[in-house]
Amino acid sequence: MGIILPMRSSEAAVNSYRAAFESALIVRHAAPAVLALRGADCLDLLNRMSTADLAELPSGRTRMTVFTDPLGRTIDVVQVIAREQDLLLLTTGGREAVLRSWLQKHIFFQDDVTVSEPQPNWARWGAYGPSASEALEPLPAPLPHQDRVVSFAGGVTWSVVSPKPGFRVLFEPGADLAAWEKLGGEPSDSLAYEVLRVEAGLPEMGREVKADSIPLEVGLEQAVSFSKGCYVGQEIIARMESRGKLAKRLAGLSLRGAAEPGTPLEQDGRSVGTLTSVAESPRFGWIGLAVVKPKAFSFPEGQVWLRGDAEPARLVELPFESSSQARVTPPLAEPFGQS
Repeated sequence: MGIILPMRSSEAAVNSYRAAFESALIVRHAAPAVLALRGADCLDLLNRMSTADLAELPSGRTRMTVFTDPLGRTIDVVQVIAREQDLLLLTTGGREAVLRSWLQKHIFFQDDVTVSEPQPNWARWGAYGPSASEALEPLPAPLPHQDRVVSFAGGVTWSVVSPKPGFRVLFEPGADLAAWEKLGGEPSDSLAYEVLRVEAGLPEMGREVKADSIPLEVGLEQAVSFSKGCYVGQEIIARMESRGKLAKRLAGLSLRGAAEPGTPLEQDGRSVGTLTSVAESPRFGWIGLAVVKPKAFSFPEGQVWLRGDAEPARLVELPFESSSQARVTPPLAEPFGQS
C-alpha cells in the first residue's frame, strides 16, 4: 500500500518523490562553477581561510566548508574534493569569481598555490534512494563509501546521507551524459529533490544562506570545526558557540498553503524572521524553511504569521521527519517512507 497524496501534487512530481523511498531518484543539480587549486600549500590556504578542518584532508576525500569574512559572514559554501593532482572547489554558481578573488588576496608571497580561472560546463548529478547504487552502474568506477571520493574517466563520485542516502556525481566538461539523461533529470525530479531538501532542513546558498549569514545561524554547524587553529572569521563564530547565543536560527515551518519565499514572519505585529523556502510535501503538506529569532519558538504553540495572513503557520524543529509538531497531510501509510 502506498502513500495517499494531495490532489494538487502533479503525478510526475509525486512519482519522482516516491522513487527516493522505493527505488532511486535521479536529479540533475544546478551546475557548479569549479575552481582547481594546485601546489604544496593548498590545504594550508583553505584551512586558514574557511571553517572546516582541512589541514590533513587526504586525497580521495571530500568535505564541506564555509568561507567567511572577518565578521564571520558567509562568502560561499563550498564542497572541497581532494584528488591526487589537485583540489576541486565546487562553488555556488555566480560566486566563483568572488571566491577566487578572496583566495588570491590571502595567498602569501611564499605560498605554493595556484588558483585556476573558474571552470564552467561541469555537470553535477545525484542518485538518492535504496536503489541509488544500481543507478551508478554505467560509471566505470567502484562505489564510494562514507566521505570517500572515487575518480573515474570524466569525473568523480562520492556518497551522501542527506536528504536521502545516495551519491553525487561530478562530470567534467564535455563528458557524455546520455546514459544519465535516460535515467532522469526531469524538472519533476528536481522538484522532488527540493521537497526532500526542505523536509531535511538543508540550507542552500542564496536562500537560507545569504551574504550576511553567519554559519551557525543558518544550519551549517557540521561544516564548522571548533577544535582547529585560526581562520578568517573564527573569533566571531567561536564567540557565538561558546556563549550559546545566536541572533538567528534555521527553523521549519508548517504552512496552511502556498507562500512566497522572502515573506516576513511576525508575532504580535513584530518581525521575527523571514520565510526562505517553500515546498508541498506529499507527507507533511505545505512546509517551508525560515531564518528566525530564537525567541520566536517560545510563542504559544510556535505560532507565527506570514505578513498579511490572518491565519498562523507553526514553527517546528528540523528535520520534519523527527518533529512531533510537523503537520502530516495526509497520514503516512506504510511501507512508504522506509528506506
